[in-house]
Amino acid sequence: MDTITSDPLVEMTTGSTTVPTITDFYAGKDILITGATGFVGKVLVEKLLRSCGDVGNLYCLIRPKSGKDHNQRLLAILSEKLFDRVRKERPACIGKVKAVNGDIIEGNLGLSAEDEAMLISNVSVLFHCAATVKFNEPLRLAIRMNVAGVQRVVKLTEKLTKLESFVHVSTAYANCDKNRISECVYPPPMCPEKLIKAVGWMDDSMCDAVCPFVLGNWPNTYTYTKAMAEYIIVQGKRDIPTSIIRPSIIGAAWREPFPGWIDNFNGPTGLLIGVSKGLLRLMKGERKAIADIIPVDIFVNMLITVGWYTGTCRPEKVNVFHCTSGSVNKVSWGEIERYIVSNVTKMPVENIFRVPYCRFTNSSLCYKTLTFADHIIPAYLFDLWTRVMGGKPVLAGVYDKLHRAISSLDHFTSNSWEFVSENPAKLSEIMHAEDKKAFSYDIKAMQWEKYWENYVLGTKQYVLKEELSGLPDARKRLQRYIKLTEQIKSEY
Repeated sequence: MDTITSDPLVEMTTGSTTVPTITDFYAGKDILITGATGFVGKVLVEKLLRSCGDVGNLYCLIRPKSGKDHNQRLLAILSEKLFDRVRKERPACIGKVKAVNGDIIEGNLGLSAEDEAMLISNVSVLFHCAATVKFNEPLRLAIRMNVAGVQRVVKLTEKLTKLESFVHVSTAYANCDKNRISECVYPPPMCPEKLIKAVGWMDDSMCDAVCPFVLGNWPNTYTYTKAMAEYIIVQGKRDIPTSIIRPSIIGAAWREPFPGWIDNFNGPTGLLIGVSKGLLRLMKGERKAIADIIPVDIFVNMLITVGWYTGTCRPEKVNVFHCTSGSVNKVSWGEIERYIVSNVTKMPVENIFRVPYCRFTNSSLCYKTLTFADHIIPAYLFDLWTRVMGGKPVLAGVYDKLHRAISSLDHFTSNSWEFVSENPAKLSEIMHAEDKKAFSYDIKAMQWEKYWENYVLGTKQYVLKEELSGLPDARKRLQRYIKLTEQIKSEY
């Protein structure tokens, strides 16, 4: 299939004194960040404050949620442990983060006239990170956020008089209908405008009914709408320096701001928690398939670097950057299975249902049979016992949600893709020496076993909110479970 854009990177002299360093480029510049309350957005804000201390204001587009307005939500974020290093090393920089009331699904992004005027006259760099990342989001909402939302952001870029760099965060799986994916924008599955208009007049039941036919070879609404969004970015570029960056599956931090930082249940983290609790014992997937996971700090470093490149070199066409691990530091789902089970056994969580164990199978019959035997039957037996004891049975419901969640991962744990990643290497060649250290996105040296050890500890501390001081008791509890399991096996 023909590509829309696949231009080579603009050439620069390596480490040229006429080209500013990354920190010099961002010095004094005001930046607009959408999705700043999300996992990537928060790490982006933290890194900019900590490593680009002279940066201007960071305007974060934030919508009210759960009874909190945009300012209250920002204050809650800045008080998180994630920003401990910034508060210690650059306390004055915290004041540079400003909340702007807005929502990407609203007309004109929900901006007031005053806020829009302020952004128009001040913003030099825009990082668009906002999106719904739920794989099976209803089609209507996925289009409103990931397609129409991008249209609204593009319209805003046309008004920003000082804009030097616009970077859109996509996903490496936007074109997962192909086995080999190049750093280019492919034609969309259908015209975005027609799709937006269509869902505008269809009710929810009609949208749900046509969804499988609309998706075609795409496994979910997330990847489908992300492919559409890239086309909108290209069509709306005009003379604005624009780049697209495509991360693969984003996981916990490798190094920054500290190893293992994670704050959500998405992707690998949900899998890890399910295994650590002894709930998830079987998954559909190919053990030899490549698990293309990228640490969030590696991705954010590349994101900031791409913003620098886009504003410094001002490419005429949209450049695409893959931020993936499979081509430089491979790890399989089978290896990850082993790393997780090993580490959650050494560093168990506090409340477990059974002894942690998990395995992948690529056989649908085997998966269905073993899921019934190893998930469903134990859940109903436990709920029956709970009911007899006067409690409220909940485990069958937990497993129902768990199975629906992990089924959305089947396509990605059962297949491998070749992501052509030439632009990141070319980008590294034109970076200054100090930038290669401060904003390194080289993942070759990372040891996956150590990474998953930190991932397990990070999940325990930052997601499950468990203190490491409780590890001795958790280990004793796990040993009791192991002995009980062995006893039952020996008797039956």
